[in-house]
Amino acid sequence: MEDIKFIARYKLMKDLSFADVWLIVLYIIGSAGGT
Repeated sequence: MEDIKFIARYKLMKDLSFADVWLIVLYIIGSAGGT
């Protein structure tokens, strides 16, 4: 689980497309079983 967050932060630092980062965020939320 930490790997996912690490990758997300790494991508944010890489300054990728906002859409790509958003997909990762949604993936994390879905994986965590959020709302």
